[in-house]
Amino acid sequence: MKLVASLLTMFAAFAISTSTAYAADPTREETGRVVKLPETAADHAALAKYYDDKAGEWRREAEYHQGMAAEYKKSHGDTKNAAMMEKHCAKLSKDARDMAKEAKTMADYHRLRAGESK
Repeated sequence: MKLVASLLTMFAAFAISTSTAYAADPTREETGRVVKLPETAADHAALAKYYDDKAGEWRREAEYHQGMAAEYKKSHGDTKNAAMMEKHCAKLSKDARDMAKEAKTMADYHRLRAGESK
């Protein structure tokens, strides 16, 4: 039993000691992305597409949460909790719409820069 406890303690210590290192210096594998400023028209065009895709994802997310808000609004359960959840979903929907708007702005910016670079 002491061996198991010791091994668990060592594992926990290892996990805690390495988790801050990952947060402070994420590698390409951890983030899946590398920070690189666009330099060419192709770079800007690729970023425009990326942000167009993100805008679409955020719009779908907004629609999903708007639908959830509507479902909570018409639910006949605990009205206090339903109202709280409706408000929560409506806020998430608004935030997602704002993110979609920002992504669209960035897509437009990178399309403009891609055109200037040609």
